[in-house]
Amino acid sequence: MYSFSEIVERIKKIKTFTSDEDVATALRWNVNALSAAKKNDNIPYEKVLQFCSDENISLDLIFKREGKASNKVSPILPTTLNNNLIKLFHCLPMDSQMGLVGIISTYVTAMKDEEASKAYDKFRDSFMEGMKKSK
Repeated sequence: MYSFSEIVERIKKIKTFTSDEDVATALRWNVNALSAAKKNDNIPYEKVLQFCSDENISLDLIFKREGKASNKVSPILPTTLNNNLIKLFHCLPMDSQMGLVGIISTYVTAMKDEEASKAYDKFRDSFMEGMKKSK
């Protein structure tokens, strides 16, 4: 996985941005928050996922180190998610979890893909199960 500084540089390259301020604007964030996140290497996953969804950019282009990445968005399928990612998701604050579920739901609905829809249903069920356990 890349550091947040590396992710910012990848976004700059993909979008031909010239400054961190351009990236902050694209992420709907202020440049001071972006700078602090870079300094502390805190990746704002929700913002990056929303950016990729809005711009139709594959998560592979942002996060994948090896192999050939597609330039189109590919569905996030629970079968490809490892347990650490699921654990990370459940460690996020509830409002962030709900935001991500909303983003994924919107994305899957727009795709009109049966396989992605089934995968989302499994993901949503996992989310709901996690919510029940946290109560």
